[in-house]
Amino acid sequence: MAEQLTAINNFRPKIKHGLTVPLDELVTFIAMRTGVNEGPVTLMLRELRDALIFFHKVGRAVKIEGLGVYSPSISLDGKYRVSHRVDRALTNELNKEGGFRGELINRDNINKSIEDLVTMWNEANPDDPVVV
Repeated sequence: MAEQLTAINNFRPKIKHGLTVPLDELVTFIAMRTGVNEGPVTLMLRELRDALIFFHKVGRAVKIEGLGVYSPSISLDGKYRVSHRVDRALTNELNKEGGFRGELINRDNINKSIEDLVTMWNEANPDDPVVV
């Protein structure tokens, strides 16, 4: 008997992720768009990282307009983490008509309900149905 989550994960719409952009490629992109040499761009990105660490170590969140808010947090076991609340501008751009241009898996399943996805799973896997 399959789990409902298995059915959802199998049939839900997903983004087909490309390779993660490494720092050197990001630096080259920013340098080309700004006319600033790659060395200073790399330095600025590292300084931004160091600034986040500095302010987080004293318990302060950092808001970067257009990117979001980075905040220090702590788990129950005492491990520190950095939480990121994404700026709405990022998601708004992705959600504009034609904003996302990448590849989607299960595109046809956008707006289907959980029940629809479970039904699809049960039809595709009659020997391993999800029982609700």
